Amino acid sequence: MLQEPWLLHEFNEDFYGEELRLVIVGYIRPEVNFQSLESLIAKIHDDRRIAERALDLPLYSKHKDDPYLNSSLHSESNHA
Repeated sequence: MLQEPWLLHEFNEDFYGEELRLVIVGYIRPEVNFQSLESLIAKIHDDRRIAERALDLPLYSKHKDDPYLNSSLHSESNHA
C-alpha cells in the first residue's frame, strides 16, 4: 500500500536537510486514477479538509503535544 503523508503546516522557509518526525494516525482513501488533473487537485483539497477536521478530534489532537513529535534528535543529543 502506498503511503503519502501530507504536511499541512505552512512553512516560511525550506527545511531541506532537517529532521522530520511524523506519526501516521489515519487513512483517508485508497489510491485511484483520475480522469483529469483538475479532478485530482479537487480530491487533494477534499483530502486536506478531511484531514484538518479529523486532526481536531480528541483522538488525534492529543498528538499535538506528543514529546516525540515536539523534540528533535539534535536537541536531545546536546542534552545527553
